[in-house]
Amino acid sequence: MLIQKCSYIKPGKGGERYLRYIATRDGVEIRAKPEPVTTSQQKLVQQIVKDFPDSRELFEYQDFVGAPTCANASAFISMALDCNVQSAEDSSGYLRYISLRPGVERHGAHGLFCTAGTADMGKVSAELRQHEGSVWTIIYSLNREDASRLGYTHSDAWRSLLCSSQAEMAKAMGIPLKHFRWCAAFHHPESHPHIHMMIWSADPKQGFVTHNGLEAMRSKLTNTIYHDELLSLYQEKNQSYQALMEKSRQTVAQLTQQLITGICDSPAVADKLLVLSDALKGVAGKKQYGYLPKPLKSIVDEVVDALSQLPEVGAAYDAWNALRDQQAGYYQNTPRLHLPLSRQKEFRTIKNAVIKEVDALRAVVPAFMESDMNDDPEPVEEMHVSDGTENLPSEFLPPGSDGTAPQTVYEQAQRYRTAKQILLNTKSPPAEQQMALQSLEQLWEEGYSIAAHLLGKCYRDGVGTFADTTLAVRWFRKSAEAGNDCSQYALGKLLLQLGRPENAVPWLHRAASQGNSFAQYQLGKLYCSGSDAPKDMAFAIRCWKSAAVNENAYAQFALGRFYLAGKEIPTDRAQAQYWFTLSAAGGNPYAQFFLERMEQFRDPSVFLAATRLLHHLGQIFQDTPTGQPPMLHIDRKRRRQLMEKRLALGHKANDHEDAQNQTGQRMT
Repeated sequence: MLIQKCSYIKPGKGGERYLRYIATRDGVEIRAKPEPVTTSQQKLVQQIVKDFPDSRELFEYQDFVGAPTCANASAFISMALDCNVQSAEDSSGYLRYISLRPGVERHGAHGLFCTAGTADMGKVSAELRQHEGSVWTIIYSLNREDASRLGYTHSDAWRSLLCSSQAEMAKAMGIPLKHFRWCAAFHHPESHPHIHMMIWSADPKQGFVTHNGLEAMRSKLTNTIYHDELLSLYQEKNQSYQALMEKSRQTVAQLTQQLITGICDSPAVADKLLVLSDALKGVAGKKQYGYLPKPLKSIVDEVVDALSQLPEVGAAYDAWNALRDQQAGYYQNTPRLHLPLSRQKEFRTIKNAVIKEVDALRAVVPAFMESDMNDDPEPVEEMHVSDGTENLPSEFLPPGSDGTAPQTVYEQAQRYRTAKQILLNTKSPPAEQQMALQSLEQLWEEGYSIAAHLLGKCYRDGVGTFADTTLAVRWFRKSAEAGNDCSQYALGKLLLQLGRPENAVPWLHRAASQGNSFAQYQLGKLYCSGSDAPKDMAFAIRCWKSAAVNENAYAQFALGRFYLAGKEIPTDRAQAQYWFTLSAAGGNPYAQFFLERMEQFRDPSVFLAATRLLHHLGQIFQDTPTGQPPMLHIDRKRRRQLMEKRLALGHKANDHEDAQNQTGQRMT
């Protein structure tokens, strides 16, 4: 670890004297015996810490705290005074002590170096004496082990380091490279080798120091010093280092898998979700964490922290932190702060997941449950050649039949299937897809009505052509008017999505009257919520029962949930169990979840929400197991600027070309 201490000397306040001090300061010979710290040393250490609080960060102070010996006290006092000699007054007693302390050796020659090599001390002293601007003093220190291992035990290594880094240092201090001036001296005590560096600008009006600038300088030097070691570290991922990291990753992966597949039955989490659900009832507008009032944000944070108290989450978070600590140790002297889960930025997406899950508690059947619902069936193909005669020679056809009519229908079906195959094949050339669309339109003109349904799907989903909801509605309507219940349902659903419920509901009724279970289920939701149709719970139950009889697992689940909750209709646990059982048998895993928790005091919906949050957390752990930096985020203003640039280059607004930054990262 590289320690950096920075200060500055005001114009005319002793820059030349400090130069002479660092160039000619004698080394300190540490006593061989571990004698206890003397009273005078103890007082002086206390005084230094009081006057220069940041001296606590020095390696030498850590050594002294760990073992308060005379030698460690002497090393700390020397280093602390080195760091602050330009601020120490003669009357303070510091300079008197450093000049008179036991073990001082004087060598007589200076050790000053600069870009050109050994510095001309007289010339540099004269320049500093006439300099009217600020002079910055920086100390860089390594512990003995690192210095010996990495070769920084002599001035040539440090000079090479500073020469290779001076461009970045000049930039960080706002000094043009041609005006950047520096000199340094290497001090080689037994404990922590270090250099004293002085920096100034040939133009006294130039130069400044900021926290970010200092961090950039330290980062540059650290990366250079530890470059080979860090490179070796990453290369060793395929050797010994890989074994260590892989073990940690396996630990996180195992714990993550427990989250993804686990069940959350925590009453504490459930209670907080209910509190948040009640609080969100009066919130209008966008329900995202960033838009919520501060009191509601606090409740969301409480839910996240309650999740972190679950043993499985706590174990996964501890393992994740341990892995991050290993990486951060190369760049930070102090340990990483382990924040509560609600304050860890890598996991902030869980907050919106909490809000989304709580909002879903009030839904009849939450949207996530319908994600696997295949409610886009194909109409039955219009073929009446199922007797197998379509491929028979004419001599084998029934008497009086030349096969003309059935062969025509068969040929239409073949053309329909060929067009469909071309359109669904993403590798089909655009010209072939365009011909397939034209073939479907021709089939419609010939009276093959389900061709219109496929055209509606193509324009709705952008298959083989650009998405166009106007054309999708037109073609779905043609097929729906021909009596296809699948088209009637697809049309009603699309019109709902387009915000036209007054046009959608009649088509859903027509599809439901033909026994379409998806339309029956959708009508039940509409009349239950009362948002896009008059609220009528009795009619909603009838719709769901019709769909449930037609083996719609989602309608069966909705019935089970309402009979269990008893909010809109009287509670009937026997009915709830009956419908949940049918829904579970139909492959609905959520129905099985409810069946197993019907006897609990709390609504199973709350435990389901908590379980899904557990799975969300598991996914986040899985996505960021080693603390890798997140993908580049582009804010809205910058995204708009990039879009304007793309349009100026000739791109279309909706061409969906993957936008990448200069490093190849996908913009999110």
